[in-house]
Amino acid sequence: MDLERAKEITAQCLRNRMQFILGSENGSYVPLPDCSLEEMLVANRLVEEANAKASSEAKPDANGKMSYQVHMVVDPRGIAASYAFERFGKNPHDYLEAIGLRLRRPGDDDDHEDAEDEDAPAACG
Repeated sequence: MDLERAKEITAQCLRNRMQFILGSENGSYVPLPDCSLEEMLVANRLVEEANAKASSEAKPDANGKMSYQVHMVVDPRGIAASYAFERFGKNPHDYLEAIGLRLRRPGDDDDHEDAEDEDAPAACG
């Protein structure tokens, strides 16, 4: 993946995450890039590496001040959370079902359920 594509993916992840935090205006929605979670994380890492390189190669300008350009990145946990939220919906049960787990609901009769379905996914909490 080239650095320009990485910057584009990371910027779109950032806009999506900020929209989630701040709320959406006028019903606009910024979807995540159409790529895999792995590609988003790799893009974010490439931008982080480019930022570190720009910082280490910075030279003083005519006034003796260090000047270089960096691009914002998203914490990998934020990318993963956004990815899961967008791909699996807003219901926490959907996240767990996607990885083969289920939540116990108040009033669930654990012994009765286990007896009926031995192949049921493991329960959480």
